[in-house]
Amino acid sequence: MGHLALNEAKTVPPVPGGGLLLERDGELASLDALIDGAAGGEARLAIVEAPAGMGKTRLVAEARRRAREAGLRVLAARGGELEREFPFGVVRQLFEPVVLKERKKALAGAAATAAAVFESLDQPQDGDEMGDAAFAVLHGLYWLTANVSADTPLLLAVDDLHWCDRPSLRFLAYLARRLEGLQVLVAGTMRPSEPGADAALLAELAGDPLAVSLHPGALSVEAVTRLVRDRLGAEPDESFAAACHAATGGNPLLLQELLKTVEAEGITPDAAHAGSVREVGPKAVSRAVVVRLARLPEEAVRVARAVAILGDGAELAAVAALTGLDEESAARATNDLAKAEVLRPEPPLGFVHPLVRAAVYQDISPGERELQHERAAEILSHAEVEPERVAAHLLVIPPGGEPEVAKVLQEAGRAAVHKGAAESAVAYLERALAEPPAASSRPSVLFELGLAELLTSGPAAVEHLRAAYDDLKDPAQRGMAGYLVARVLPFTGAPAEGLAMAQRVIEDLPPELGDLRQACEAIQVVAGVFGGGPRDVIDLRPYRTESPGQG
Repeated sequence: MGHLALNEAKTVPPVPGGGLLLERDGELASLDALIDGAAGGEARLAIVEAPAGMGKTRLVAEARRRAREAGLRVLAARGGELEREFPFGVVRQLFEPVVLKERKKALAGAAATAAAVFESLDQPQDGDEMGDAAFAVLHGLYWLTANVSADTPLLLAVDDLHWCDRPSLRFLAYLARRLEGLQVLVAGTMRPSEPGADAALLAELAGDPLAVSLHPGALSVEAVTRLVRDRLGAEPDESFAAACHAATGGNPLLLQELLKTVEAEGITPDAAHAGSVREVGPKAVSRAVVVRLARLPEEAVRVARAVAILGDGAELAAVAALTGLDEESAARATNDLAKAEVLRPEPPLGFVHPLVRAAVYQDISPGERELQHERAAEILSHAEVEPERVAAHLLVIPPGGEPEVAKVLQEAGRAAVHKGAAESAVAYLERALAEPPAASSRPSVLFELGLAELLTSGPAAVEHLRAAYDDLKDPAQRGMAGYLVARVLPFTGAPAEGLAMAQRVIEDLPPELGDLRQACEAIQVVAGVFGGGPRDVIDLRPYRTESPGQG
């Protein structure tokens, strides 16, 4: 991968994010080719993969700029640690502006089934409906993409795929396999081996036949020298530049953070101060950010910590409420933070880089973080935002025996179920169960958790649906829980238990629930196929004359 010659660097324009983009000519050439291809109707997928701070975000920001210049429509999103369980959070970042402005056109035809992603629903489904919903939403989102890109080529840019919620990541993998024929370029960034990331889905994206992988590397000493000169406005001594390179390993973000501290301290880039650089060492980001914050007004520190708690995209009103400031004071503080290169200067509110957010977040004591997340959940709940946004904060605080907390988490689980986001629903409902909920609500939480687990873990679904069956009072809901247990058990290696459960449900059902009775009888009829009874007992003759139910 070629490096940009330093005698050509003066022609390289600044990129959103600060500083010059050096030694990335190979990656930029690849992105240019992909953008030209998308403009000509050739769909592709670009994956920028590198460790933290290597300039992945900068490359995608430059791709967005160049795509706009080439006439592409650009939709962008960013994954975040706090919202990993917010179902379709990244999809909503991408498409919500379009749906709000062009809803009829965007959701026309087969795309209509994607509407659930952008709406809040609160009625639980049964297992069959949830499976259908999961596919229908993915199918609808594909057609939403097709509709949006029908007239104008489209760039979908997603930063930090490793922090992307699983439903959104699953959609991107679904879309990648169906890109041919669309005027679409998908560009994303990811870190290798990020803890908690869905390695299988990320590997599926990176390994797609249409994918092009880009791997930006560390900067050379020559590039570091140029960036030191550009930032400090003076020619650095060779030993000073070498110390900057050694302290940061040529990592562009670490270098920029180091130089911000050097500039703020008024350190001269000469040989005598090379040792000062070495003292900062590999923790350049956290130290530099903490030092810069310490120089700002106390209101700015409070706002930075509030944005770290609330996450990217936080509303100013929520930030003000969390800090105890009025909105005008909070807005001034965000301006100070942008000037100090802690927050982005453009909306929505967010940090210039996830590592900067991490430095601010880790500087808050664990006990204070818990209290702030609890307060954030309360503020967002009063603001009547989606329950999933409230639940994101509840997931990171320990259970406190608050039934109202369990209720919010249960509502978030229901919303996730309706979007076909089973993993998110399971996370919310497991946490609701741990709170725990009020005794009267516990059976319904178990039931809804079991429904969500039908698409993630058969044994777990059996455990929770069986517990729900023992406690539910509503005959129809109780019968459905028992039927689902009977249906799943043969596939978990316990067909005889499934047969017995089906018989128990039949005996417990009231006469008016004929559909459920017939469903359980069907399990009994085919039990032999799974080894739950002799094969020769399969006899469908009684059902040739019996009137079927409505299900």
